[in-house]
Amino acid sequence: MSVSHLLEDFGTLSRGDTVEMTEVLLEEERLEAFEKGYQAGWDDSVKAQEGQAGHVSAEFARAVEDIDFTQQEAFRTLLDGVRPLIMQIVETVLPTVARDTLAPRLSEIIMQQVALHGRRPVLVCVAPGQTAALDVADLGEGQVSVSVEEDATLSPDQLQVRFDDGAEQEIDLQDTIARIAAAIDTYFTTAIADEQRKSA
Repeated sequence: MSVSHLLEDFGTLSRGDTVEMTEVLLEEERLEAFEKGYQAGWDDSVKAQEGQAGHVSAEFARAVEDIDFTQQEAFRTLLDGVRPLIMQIVETVLPTVARDTLAPRLSEIIMQQVALHGRRPVLVCVAPGQTAALDVADLGEGQVSVSVEEDATLSPDQLQVRFDDGAEQEIDLQDTIARIAAAIDTYFTTAIADEQRKSA
């Protein structure tokens, strides 16, 4: 028994309508197929570009966050590292600088009072043993009589300028240095707290 009846016979032409295709119709079919293929390729390209752009945007956002975090970490590390150095400078260098600039500051105070009240005698009170540290001749710049007297109530870093009209002005180097140190410490504490708030 043969199986030929189950298979299609391509040897004979079918008797149906024949389709004639002109060159114009063939060209139109080709153009339409080309347009469909081109549009499908364009759509695929746009989808791929959008996917890649989203990926790049996400990576860029992560990189910016990392840079911001790294900058904050670097600033906080810098503050933590510089703080002890600055505080050591305040504790060791500032007292020496303050003592070295005491005579010019004292002279400035005296000359301000001379400008306000005229050439009245001035008494500078210092702690016991500190008289030699002041050069009385330079204090009044030769325009006013200045005398130095020891006062047991004053510490070595304090002095008072007394004028004959009862006005007084006190210079306390230790207090000034302590206020400078406190201001610097407050700055560092505030700056570090601000950075921690930003990174939270």
